[in-house]
Amino acid sequence: SRFLPPLLALALILSGTNLLGCANASKTGKGAAIGAGAGAVIGGIIGKTQDKTAKGAIIGAAIGGTAGAIIGALVHRSIDDNAAA
Repeated sequence: SRFLPPLLALALILSGTNLLGCANASKTGKGAAIGAGAGAVIGGIIGKTQDKTAKGAIIGAAIGGTAGAIIGALVHRSIDDNAAA
């Protein structure tokens, strides 16, 4: 149980690294992967203060992934708008 949060963070980081290495990955997908990884790490750190590291990492990954996907989609839309102008 003590090793679950670091393993979860490592899995998210590795999946994000795999996605970032793919040239065909969308900005939304890349943003979600980066956000989920960062959110898991930050959530785990915050959760550790309450002895709920795993719960914090999971919540952080969900929030970070959602925020990253939204930001990635906005960046993609902005690039498309600028290219059309």
